[in-house]
Amino acid sequence: MLLTLAALNLLDYALTLQALSRGVPEGNPLMDAALELGIFHLVKAALPTALLVLTWLFSDRIRRIRAPILVLLTVAVAVYLGVTVWHIYGLFFGPAA
Repeated sequence: MLLTLAALNLLDYALTLQALSRGVPEGNPLMDAALELGIFHLVKAALPTALLVLTWLFSDRIRRIRAPILVLLTVAVAVYLGVTVWHIYGLFFGPAA
């Protein structure tokens, strides 16, 4: 689950960069602010990846709250899948396609 989420996060990062290079504005206000502050790469790619690595490293210590974490990870995977589909749709059928 963690590897899937990490892969989807990095795919979202790459697709977002592609969209931005085509002139598509960032739709997420938090990421838009990160772009303006010059910390987009950190917030979009490095921070989520670091959080996933920490979750993996401490997974044995957080076994008692494993079910809620699996629910959160499942929701995150579903959200990233939706965002990925949105990006792919925009690449092929969007106004800049």
